[in-house]
Amino acid sequence: MDVTLIKPEDFVKSQWSGGTTTELFIFPATATYALRDFSFRLSSAKIEAEISEFTSLPGISRKLMIMSGKTRINHDHHHSKRLTKFEQDAFEGDWKTTSHGRCTDFNLMTTGDTSGELNALTFKESSSQILTVDNYVSWLFFYALKGSVILNIHQKTYDLPENCMIVVRNFPKGEIEINSLAISDLILCKIN
Repeated sequence: MDVTLIKPEDFVKSQWSGGTTTELFIFPATATYALRDFSFRLSSAKIEAEISEFTSLPGISRKLMIMSGKTRINHDHHHSKRLTKFEQDAFEGDWKTTSHGRCTDFNLMTTGDTSGELNALTFKESSSQILTVDNYVSWLFFYALKGSVILNIHQKTYDLPENCMIVVRNFPKGEIEINSLAISDLILCKIN
């Protein structure tokens, strides 16, 4: 098992037609978004245009969770959905997709047999939660959207400040204790 802290200065930021995007993590490390040669990619996009069209990404499955703001996401010939904080949608990258409304989102993109899930965890000040992982997980990501927490993973502690991410690779089943220092919101991503 490996545990790594990634800080905001390590994230890769760029512009897109609807606003700005920040690549939080890509695997394998040699992959690039431009070549679409990744197994999975985590990113956050700030949608600044009232109406924006998503880039077509054939062969890529997507999960999108709202971190702030709200939007209505429309997939032509598929479905439409209104999303507010911590609500999410799953769709295929080759669907013609537009969003209506300004928001900041968290994106999981996967290819091939790779699959993943997103969950939001909220904490009151000076509170704790136990996360039980029933099976081996290839990757766990904890992104601190708001506040600060301490993770206790296999009897070692890791500080997770706001806007940072902890990456856990090859996690055997077990428990992770999460202790909040302040009112905190985390996004948890599991990849298999």
